[in-house]
Amino acid sequence: MDSSLRKLFSLSCLILLLLACSDSRKPAPDAQPPALPRADDQGMLRIPGGSFTMGNTGLHLDVANEGPTRSVRISAFYLGQSEVTQAEFKALMDSDPSHFKGEDRPVESVGWFGALQYCNRL
Repeated sequence: MDSSLRKLFSLSCLILLLLACSDSRKPAPDAQPPALPRADDQGMLRIPGGSFTMGNTGLHLDVANEGPTRSVRISAFYLGQSEVTQAEFKALMDSDPSHFKGEDRPVESVGWFGALQYCNRL
């Protein structure tokens, strides 16, 4: 193959590769974004369940130790709309384990079991 044919072949392969990798799907002009969850009267958001692939799918070479990939399914759950303040935590638990004090600051330094007790008392 002479050099001009080789260049044309290489350019054609590059164009095909770029077309194959590009995402040409565009949302319809009148498409609405998915609805965000709304908080209930206690400030909790219901997060719908679903499934996703966990681990490195090969797209990120800097996290090679995140394999093998696996399918993960989670059930729906509730999440607070905002952090629990130290005042809210103290009102329910009669203690404040936080290192950085301030009634309007988020409570921190709470272990797993402390968080579980707090949720069960709500």
